[in-house]
Amino acid sequence: MKRTEKNKYDYVDDRKMEQRYYNERDQRREQQLEYENEKSSKSKKWLTGIIILLVAIVAICLTIFFMNKNDTQSNNQQQTANEQQSSNNQQTGDKQPNASQDYQQQAQSSDINNQISTAKEQIQDNQNSEDLINKIQDKIDNLKSNVQNDTDQQLTQDFQQQADKLEKANTAQQNNEDQSKVNNLLNDIDDKLSSIKDKISEYFDK
Repeated sequence: MKRTEKNKYDYVDDRKMEQRYYNERDQRREQQLEYENEKSSKSKKWLTGIIILLVAIVAICLTIFFMNKNDTQSNNQQQTANEQQSSNNQQTGDKQPNASQDYQQQAQSSDINNQISTAKEQIQDNQNSEDLINKIQDKIDNLKSNVQNDTDQQLTQDFQQQADKLEKANTAQQNNEDQSKVNNLLNDIDDKLSSIKDKISEYFDK
């Protein structure tokens, strides 16, 4: 083989080797780029997911905050409205009506307040006041039949509550229960009787 031909073949082989080298290098670079792109894409997906999650959490927290704020404002407004209405009622003279005439006559003739006081004193003296309490209850039942308006109803409920306390106090006293329980009931009756007297003075005709 001639020298020139040999050089030619060597040159061709060198070119092929060089081309193969560059092809392999380009292929590795392309693979590296694909790997980096895929890695970057996964990182972006994770980052996007985290951002979406954080935005959702913030949105939920803000929603809860504003809902609670609105509820509080609504309650405050309602309370203010109620207070304003109550104030307006007082200013416009929205006064509770007097007890009905029939009820006044029945209550005055039955003298329930004084009989409740007498029963209370009997219990304090360790006397059995069951008979007197029963008479008081009969008179309260008669009052119930004469109720004609809200004032009548309110006073009757007050009387009934005191009769119930008398019954409890008398039972506790007769059963030798804790004296503090008896005293508390009697003190409550005493306080309430004063309130009832004030109501009678206000809602009964002079």
